[in-house]
Parts: sequence; structure tokens; C-alpha cells
Amino acid sequence: MEIFKILMATRYNRCTIEYVRALNSIDVVFYDSKKVRKAWSDYYSVLQHPTPNSNLIFDKELLLIEAMAQDLHYTNIKWENVKSFYFPQWLSIQYQQEANFKNAQLTITSSISQSLSESGMKNDNKQEKKFE
Repeated sequence: MEIFKILMATRYNRCTIEYVRALNSIDVVFYDSKKVRKAWSDYYSVLQHPTPNSNLIFDKELLLIEAMAQDLHYTNIKWENVKSFYFPQWLSIQYQQEANFKNAQLTITSSISQSLSESGMKNDNKQEKKFE
């Protein structure tokens, strides 16, 4: 049941270690559920595709969660329940700001690295001229 709760709670954002751990536990926890294992296999296949289709990924994920709900005897949880989730605007803004900050850090680091590299080349050239 814990895997189901994690997948339900994180379905708006799959980029968490908790989400990955839950997925990697499915085969063990649901070892006797052919329907869940099939849904997991289908979801895993679309995740591994070289050019992933986000709509297909979303649909397969929801089918997996729905299969788990049925296996756990949550008979009133249907596709519509699984498909809707709460993702507040402030959280979306926070994620975007964090991504922008990380990109800025990478740009600055790359720029510093390039400057140091160019500076090192100039110093190497000066050293070579001294020895000539």
C-alpha cells in the first residue's frame, strides 16, 4: 500500500528519489498481481523509449496506479480520481525558479572555467616565450 500512496502523492512530479524507489519495488510488492505487473511493464517500456511521449507516459502511469488501486481493493478509485491532482501555482513557480537558478549557476561555472582555461593558455604562451 505504501507504493500506491507514494505514486499517488508524487504523480504531479516524477522527479523524486521516493518515486523511483516506489517504482523499483513494484515487482516485489505486487509479485502476485498479474494486472499490476503488466501495467508496470507497459509503463516501464514507455519510460525507456528513446523519444518519450509525455502523454503516453502520463496515461501509462495512471493505468498503473489504477491497477494498484484495484489490486488493493480501493473499488471507488477510478481513472478520473487518479487523473486529477493538486499542483498549486506557487509550487510550479518555485520549481521554475529553482531550474532557472541551476541554469544560471551552470552558465557562471562554465564562463569561469572558460576564462580560467583561456588565462592558463595565455600564461603557457608567456612561459614558452621566456624559454626561447
